[in-house]
Amino acid sequence: MSYSLIITNVFTRNGRRTFTLRWENKDDLDWYDIFRFISSKTNIDEECYKVKVGNNFIKYENICSIPEFKLEDYVYYAEDGSMTKSGLLKTSVDNRSIKSLGYENVIHQW
Repeated sequence: MSYSLIITNVFTRNGRRTFTLRWENKDDLDWYDIFRFISSKTNIDEECYKVKVGNNFIKYENICSIPEFKLEDYVYYAEDGSMTKSGLLKTSVDNRSIKSLGYENVIHQW
């Protein structure tokens, strides 16, 4: 069985994009995997992104302080109320990290 996480609003040099992360075992994915996936798609360090957990955006440096990733918290529901195998995760750019890592001029040029 394959699971998927749709990751939206990911900042890239080609504008904001949506990516789909797929994996086989539901329990094999953690926050570090998600941030690594985003970074691999954009070639921008993980520290430059935030993900939406509940009502807050969480920085990469703070992911150890949030509950472990559970697809059930982000999943879509079918018309009959059953959970699907796909979820949605929103991202944002961490402007302070971009400046501290030296991406500030690069981001503005994109």
